[in-house]
Amino acid sequence: MRPAASNPTDTPPADQSVWDDLSLVLDGLDDLARSQASPDQFYRQLIGSVAPLLAANHAAVWLREPDGTMRIVAHTSGWAESIADRQNHEALVTHALDAPGVLSLAPGQSLDVASNASSDHLLLAPVTLSDWTAQADAAVAVIELALPAGRAPSSYAGAVELMQAIRAQAAEYHVRRRLAQLSSESSGRDALLSFAEQIGGTPDLGLTAQRIASEGARIARCDRLSVLRASRRSARLLATSGTDRVERRGRAARALERLATIAMKLDEPIYYADSTGEQSTTDSLPQVDDVVGRYVDEFHARSLMVLPMPADAENQSATRGVLVAEQFSAERGSLDQLLLGELARAAAPAMTSALAWHDLPLGGVLRTLGWLRMPRTLFRLAAACLVMAAVVTALLAIPAPLTVDVRGHLVPSARQEVFAPRSAIVDEVLVAHSDSVDAGATLTRLRDPELGVEIERIRGEQIKVQRQLESVRATRTTADATTRDPLEIYKLSAEEEELKTQRDNLQAELALLETEAESLVVTSPLAGTVTTWQVDERLAEGRPVERGQVLLSVAQTDGDWILELEVPDERLDMLRSAESDQLQVEYRLGSDSSTMHTATVTRIADRVDLVNKPTGEQERTVLVEATPDAPLSAELRAAALRPGGSVRARIVVGEAPLGYVLTSDLWRSIRNWWEF
Repeated sequence: MRPAASNPTDTPPADQSVWDDLSLVLDGLDDLARSQASPDQFYRQLIGSVAPLLAANHAAVWLREPDGTMRIVAHTSGWAESIADRQNHEALVTHALDAPGVLSLAPGQSLDVASNASSDHLLLAPVTLSDWTAQADAAVAVIELALPAGRAPSSYAGAVELMQAIRAQAAEYHVRRRLAQLSSESSGRDALLSFAEQIGGTPDLGLTAQRIASEGARIARCDRLSVLRASRRSARLLATSGTDRVERRGRAARALERLATIAMKLDEPIYYADSTGEQSTTDSLPQVDDVVGRYVDEFHARSLMVLPMPADAENQSATRGVLVAEQFSAERGSLDQLLLGELARAAAPAMTSALAWHDLPLGGVLRTLGWLRMPRTLFRLAAACLVMAAVVTALLAIPAPLTVDVRGHLVPSARQEVFAPRSAIVDEVLVAHSDSVDAGATLTRLRDPELGVEIERIRGEQIKVQRQLESVRATRTTADATTRDPLEIYKLSAEEEELKTQRDNLQAELALLETEAESLVVTSPLAGTVTTWQVDERLAEGRPVERGQVLLSVAQTDGDWILELEVPDERLDMLRSAESDQLQVEYRLGSDSSTMHTATVTRIADRVDLVNKPTGEQERTVLVEATPDAPLSAELRAAALRPGGSVRARIVVGEAPLGYVLTSDLWRSIRNWWEF
């Protein structure tokens, strides 16, 4: 019904637009009543639509709690300031719950329990479910509307009729919500039955706890559900939803165990809800509130419930497990305490049974035997035994080549390295890589400035001594012709002999130095090919070299080639105990892994060398030489001479069972450990 107006100043204009607005509001409320909105959301939108339509000063909605008290769930701005006497106003609202229809109270109008103390005309519309239920407490809410005083009676009468329609839509909302709750409870019972079936049937305590945590979190619609085992003194975390493994040393796990221990000792649930500011335990102990407060502050839980699980229905005081449910998101709301209680009771038998199996003496053996008794398990075990027997038989009966894997190089048998005869400086390089040279051909010239200076010094000394010798001879000849003093002649003869000796020594020293100077011209020791790479860079002009440093390598690449293999010292016994004297070698070049070549071992060295590994460690190796069975191609020879042209080889020392071949390194380690 459209509200009537006596004049345009105190009521909304009665034109077609008002009817259109009224129709839109009623249609919107009808859609809202069919939605899944919470009571707070429903009533906020209701008064937000109705109050402007009726030009109300204030509006509010009171919701009846299960304990009979009234709680304000929605109101317009300024409503609290308009209430002068809150107690009188709440008594008036409570009285309106039992009213058969909408109460219309003028300013100052009194009822039996209270009066309208405000300056507005109050409309109190009780929302009752009496048309759908026979319960005594059918009234669930009161819609309060404060209209300006002084309007025409017909205006208030129209507003009352509108409020009748609105309270009917609100009642329909509550009926639909109650039906949805009943349906949810029914589906919740079915879910609990399915939950009890899923978590049972296994004596494994860890698996049972994991099933309770994962399935329970889904049914309770909580962000995290943890399962803890209760002992005499403390609780131990077993499983947490969302993870397959719990880390008990973490801060969160230790805090959960502290909370569960408190609830276990109190034998009462602990509940906290941030949305209502409620934090309570049965005894309301300050110590408990302090622990819960620290936990939610540290881990940001908006809702928390710690619920002991009784061992059985007869002995409710015996706690065997503890559930800890947490809600971190504000969208899901608070935890459902009733549902969690049912969940704990449904999980208690499975938890008790798993704990009883776990605490039995030799419980692990009994659980294994129980698992083996299952027909499917017996079949799988028999199949696994057959497979293992077949594998063991194959490992013991099938022969396989016993080999030693080594590394080495493929090199010409006639080769020689050219060393620096002394410390010097490179003066000239006359060859390059792959150049053919004859025996005695000059490869490079070295220069030693100090040696040149020394030769010049000796030559200068020779000239000086020669002149002194000639002077002494001339003096002695003159003395013989004039004085003929025997003493003077004897002295001159002695001096002459001394100078001759000094001259001869200088000549011998000069010959040695010239020989060393001639050795600075480095020649090839044999006819062949220069195999050294990047000769110009290694022996750049002016680069110093040290005595004994390798300058170049010359080899007869067209002749015979051999394999030089580095065998670890601990593998040498396998070669010496081989069944055949002619050990075969299978090898491939590192740069050409597609082609396998063969060779025959010709010599095993009698000494052990220390070889530097790329890691910087030293390894004891024995040099083994082998001759290729077939002539080498030019491409293979060229590849072997390139830098990094190493060889991967396998020396076949005989045959052994496949199992020993695969585990030879392990058996060798065990033998060495046993012997030493």
